[in-house]
Amino acid sequence: MNGQYFLYRDSDAPVISVFPIDDKISNVINLTGAYFSGREKVMTENEILQLKSVHNLYYEQELGSQLTIFDLPEGSHE
Repeated sequence: MNGQYFLYRDSDAPVISVFPIDDKISNVINLTGAYFSGREKVMTENEILQLKSVHNLYYEQELGSQLTIFDLPEGSHE
């Protein structure tokens, strides 16, 4: 079991705080109020991954690693 971590918007702003309770569940804190109703929720790892995917959130180590179509070399997206 790892310690607390955050999920971020692509703008480097932390929006979700995750406190693992045990190997299967975590206490998830909605820092902005934008991602689910209420401030806190207990979630499984799969639910956190789904939340991350649906809202295009990133782990800290993923920040800055996203490519857009504008990052592709000229002619590679034809």
